[in-house]
Amino acid sequence: MEKEKFSHNFTSAIAFLIDFTKQYCFNELSKNYKFIITPNSRNVSDHLNVEEKNKLEQLNKFQNRLLSQSEATDLLFQKGKVPLWINIAVRESKPDITVIDLFCSRRFRTEDELNHVADQYPPFHPLVPVPPDSLRIEQDGKYNINYQKRLNTLRKRKGVLNKLIRLFKG
Repeated sequence: MEKEKFSHNFTSAIAFLIDFTKQYCFNELSKNYKFIITPNSRNVSDHLNVEEKNKLEQLNKFQNRLLSQSEATDLLFQKGKVPLWINIAVRESKPDITVIDLFCSRRFRTEDELNHVADQYPPFHPLVPVPPDSLRIEQDGKYNINYQKRLNTLRKRKGVLNKLIRLFKG
């Protein structure tokens, strides 16, 4: 895949994602987009080739770092190869920024190895995550996309609480 085509598909997937998300979420979505790249695993596997292992090491250095679209493109495009798939979803909406998660395969492939039948913007798959009922806050039938941040906070609290419990049980 040419880098220009990858960039075009990325931009088109973002536009589709924003419209798709607005159908289900009541949040205002800033046009100032930042991206977080999340490999489907941060661990090295034997099925990855040397280039993919090196790319994973590079991606791991940017864990939870907010990136521009250009920075994300540079990290995800490798000598004509791109991740086999990239699930793209809004993670968080703030008044001045929309954070988009790029959950991706660690395997990099050429354009002809991508699934063109199912993908409108290969390798991107725009998705809108649905909150669990316990975190669902609705307005006019739409929900708050920021439930994911609340979910992560609850998980961290639970993790700290469990550590304290284990510590005191000795």
